[in-house]
Parts: sequence; C-alpha cells; structure tokens
Amino acid sequence: MAGRYNYYDLDTYITNSIYEPYRSGQTFTTFVSYTLTSVRVFANRRGSPGDVTVSLYATDVDGKPTGSALSTGTIAEGDLTDSVDDTGCAWVTATMASYVLVASTKYAIVLSIAAGDVSNKARFMYDVDGDPIYSGGTFLTTTDSGVTWTTFSNTVGLFEIHGSPDPSAPTVTTQAVTDIEATTATGNGNITNLGSFPVTQHGVCWNTTGTPTTADDKTEEGAAGVGAFTSSITGLTSGTKYFVRAYATNSYGTSYGAEVNFISGVTGLKGCIWQETTKTHFIDENQAEQSFEGALVAAGSNPKGTIWAELTKFHYIDEEGDERSKEGTATGDTGPKGTIFIEGANFHGIDAEGDERYIGGD
Repeated sequence: MAGRYNYYDLDTYITNSIYEPYRSGQTFTTFVSYTLTSVRVFANRRGSPGDVTVSLYATDVDGKPTGSALSTGTIAEGDLTDSVDDTGCAWVTATMASYVLVASTKYAIVLSIAAGDVSNKARFMYDVDGDPIYSGGTFLTTTDSGVTWTTFSNTVGLFEIHGSPDPSAPTVTTQAVTDIEATTATGNGNITNLGSFPVTQHGVCWNTTGTPTTADDKTEEGAAGVGAFTSSITGLTSGTKYFVRAYATNSYGTSYGAEVNFISGVTGLKGCIWQETTKTHFIDENQAEQSFEGALVAAGSNPKGTIWAELTKFHYIDEEGDERSKEGTATGDTGPKGTIFIEGANFHGIDAEGDERYIGGD
C-alpha cells in the first residue's frame, strides 16, 4: 500500500515564483528504500502559466540537483488555484513515473514550467526558520534553468513524497527439464509473484559449470504475468551435463529459481551397446553415450562385438577381432551369471560367480 515517506507540511504563506528560467526545488533524504509513486506540493498559480513539471533528481556532493531527471510527473494548470497573491495555496499532486529510492540517499524534487512570465506563473510555498527544523534537506532555487542553484539553510518547501514499501524483484521457481534430446530440451519455470513492478523479461538460463545467470546462455520470452511457462533450450552438445535456472526480471532486479540439471541426449536408444575401435560404447539410462576400454587379452580373429562376463571381468571382442577385458567393481548384489545390462550411467553384468559388477564410462 502506498504511503507518505518524506514530507514537511507546516502551512505558511511565503512563496517562490516559478516560470522559465526560474525554478524551485526541495531536497530530502530517504530513511528506507521505497518506490516513488507521487509528489504533493503546497502551491497555487497566477494567470495561465501552463502545467507544472515535477522532476526527481540525484544530488551532488553539495546537495544540489545533478544529471538527468530520474522520474517526472505533471501538475495540471487547472489543479492549481488562480490567485493574485500567496493566498489560495493548496496541496496538489503529481503522479510520478515509478522509481526505486535507495535508503539514506539525498534526492531533489524540482518544479518547473516550460514558459510563463511574471503574470503567468506558479508559486511554491516554503517555510523560513521552520519549527521544527527539517533536517533531511533544504529549499533551493535557480534563475538559469538549473545551471546553478542556490540553497537556503533552515528553509524548507512544503512537500510530500509518497511511495510503495519494500521494492522487490519477481519470485520464480524452476521445474525439471523435459523433452530432452541431443541438442534441444524444454526448460520449465513458474512466476509466482511479480514483485514491485511488471515483469519485463523471463525465461531460463543454462551453463555446464553451475549457478547459471543471464550472462550465460539464456532464452528471452519477454513480459509475463504470474504463472507457469516453458522455454526452448537449444544449441546443446549431446551427452553433456547442463545446469538450468528459470529467471524473471522487473525494473528492480532479476530473480532466479533453484538450479536443476540434466544430461543432453545422444542419437540412440537407452541400453544400446556396440564396439568402436578398441572400446565398448553404450547408451545409459540418461540417454548419454558412455564408453570403456579394456586391456588386450589376446589377438585373434573372433566375432567382432561379442560381449560376455568371465570370472570377475567383462570381456569383449573389439573391431579388430582382438579380445579385451576389464575388471568390474562389485556391487554386493547377485543374479543370473552372464547377464549384462545398463543401470544409471554404468555398464553392469553378473560375473561367473553370480556377483553383480559394474564399469563406469571413461
């Protein structure tokens, strides 16, 4: 809920004229972070000066406005009471473009009119030697459209800064990756809260090292509301482990969901086994290609591709017809002798003693 954060509101009847190049302003210091929504000032007008522009600026080391406006809003001429003198001032509101104000930072609001003259101007009310003294900033004026500024100690304009509390980034979660292929997959996420501002970009990001950010490979799905989404991950290398996070961005920042991982697929079916040169290759349960090479047992002209368990070793005939073997690691399980199968990312078999053994990919 929006509320009043910085203000000074003791009514007086001293005003400063505003028409180009004369401008008035007030500095203030935030005590917490919040999102600017509107500015109210105690003011009136004489004649027809046009609309008043209210601008928010950062301040320099001397506490004076600097740089380009961070946010702007407008007070319509018709909202100001027409008066020939300082009487008739009233609180008027400018709705401001959203901007996150940082705690313990001094800013300036500046009131200006594009044209006007001494008979067609706005007036901004201020208090001299106010009681209590406003310590968060000071009243200031310029006679050259903001090139130089004059500050007035113990003088403060009547103003209110309104905003929304606790600006925040969106909240997003990451779900498991689906539709995994050799070079593509589908990322899944869910935006559960938009945060303080609309979501302007969302998608998934990924890398091969962990904790991916939008500086890594990513998708960009554009603006979004609350809800689940999918995003196509492309350009993958087959048989590679990837780490993925969903993300969502608003004007306050970017949030990420928890990390998930997957292994990209290869061309082939789970459990397929074949020979390439001196190695045995297989497609594991994650559809990743694995391989292992055994030591040469004997040269010969045996049937290529034959694989069997013998004692505690896996034996096979490579593409040259030579017999090779490799010792497996015992799992403690038992089963039918000679059985060979894929489990997880490992090649398993039951040796001549009926004990289960396995070999991982090299």
